[in-house]
Amino acid sequence: MHSKKAVRFVLLLDQERQTARHSATQLAGEDAYVLMARTPAAALEFARQYQPSHVVIDQSYTDFDGKFLPELLLEFSPDTEVVLISDESAPAALGQGA
Repeated sequence: MHSKKAVRFVLLLDQERQTARHSATQLAGEDAYVLMARTPAAALEFARQYQPSHVVIDQSYTDFDGKFLPELLLEFSPDTEVVLISDESAPAALGQGA
C-alpha cells in the first residue's frame, strides 16, 4: 500500500525582495510549493486555504487594518512558523502559534 505524502506550502508576502524569495525557497526545499501573495489580504486568504508550514513576510507588511499581520495569519493557520524579513537584518523567526 502506498502512503501519500502530504503537500506542504510556504507562503511569501513580498516577492520583490530577493532575500525574502530566497528564504521562502530555502524553507520550501524540494518537497513544498511556494505561494506568492502580493497583498496582506491575499496572504490571509492563502493561509486560510493552504495552511502553510511557513510564512515569509517583509516587515513593511506587518500592519494590516491596524492589526499585527503575523497574529492574524496564525489565527487562520496556527501551526505556521512566521519569518519576518527586513532590509537591516537576516530573517527572524517569530515562532509558531499555540
